[in-house]
Amino acid sequence: MNRKKNFLPRILAFCLTVALLLALGGCYQIRKRPTEPTQSAESESDIPAGADTDTQETAPKKRVAITFDDGPNHYDDRTKKYVDALDRYGFHATFFVVGNRIAGGDSIAYAAAHGNEIGIHGYTHSVYYDSCDDDVYHKEINKTAQAIREQIPGYEIKLMRPVGGKISDHRATTSPYAIILWNVDSHDWENRYYSGIPDEAADACVNTIVENVMSSVADGDIILLHDIYESTYDATLIILERLHAEGYEVVTVSELLADRLEGGRVYHSAYD
Repeated sequence: MNRKKNFLPRILAFCLTVALLLALGGCYQIRKRPTEPTQSAESESDIPAGADTDTQETAPKKRVAITFDDGPNHYDDRTKKYVDALDRYGFHATFFVVGNRIAGGDSIAYAAAHGNEIGIHGYTHSVYYDSCDDDVYHKEINKTAQAIREQIPGYEIKLMRPVGGKISDHRATTSPYAIILWNVDSHDWENRYYSGIPDEAADACVNTIVENVMSSVADGDIILLHDIYESTYDATLIILERLHAEGYEVVTVSELLADRLEGGRVYHSAYD
């Protein structure tokens, strides 16, 4: 009987030890669980099939450059209205200006202050740079550059668009400016109208300009418009709205070409 009494406490002590070890082991497992990999709140089954999770939010937008020739137009501040229309979408454009039209307003300074770009188009818009003599050519370019800098002191001019897109190979390759042509022609000058035209005819002109652009526009294009026509302004409002809706970003020519831009080269688009 004494041996049984002595053995009973040992059995009880052993059982208590086992229970304590099991309890400690359970706590240890609980502490370790937070350091183990856990499934994200959005399970794999919640992600659409075929979705590229690495590029879905970082894919670049399509980019195009809208260019306006023959301005500025100080009449009813029309050039400024183009700038305001661009601002609504956070867009920027390039204005190729005629030197003898710059004085009499602050349109190009306004455009530049809003992030738009100013380039040379010519001083009189009356000669082509593939056929005029050298003296006339240099006066057309240099006087326009001077007129731009008088209104925007210190402005860096990078671009030139020859009148009619015409320039000799020698003048293009020796120019300190990049020669900017285009690959999407709105033909707005052929479909222009002025105040007083019947609404039906005006609508037809606007729709033609819009479709000339939107039917062929693609990423990297340079679009030709003219900011001196009322019809072009009405069409531009629609073009900007549609470009935005289709996921385009409208940028300056320099932004579109980026580090590919250099003087003495001719560009029709971002892919030249």
